[in-house]
Amino acid sequence: MNETIPLCSQCHKGIHDFIPEKEMGKQYNSLEKLKTHEKVIGLIQWLNRNIS
Repeated sequence: MNETIPLCSQCHKGIHDFIPEKEMGKQYNSLEKLKTHEKVIGLIQWLNRNIS
């Protein structure tokens, strides 16, 4: 990994539920790339609506 992103354990697990570690390392190895994944986009949108 080129960079790490601090996440709570629930978000970390949630992302790995839909992106396996090897796929993340090969295809989603930056914050910009990770934020292009459809389910990550949905998670971010949900968090923005539900966390204040």
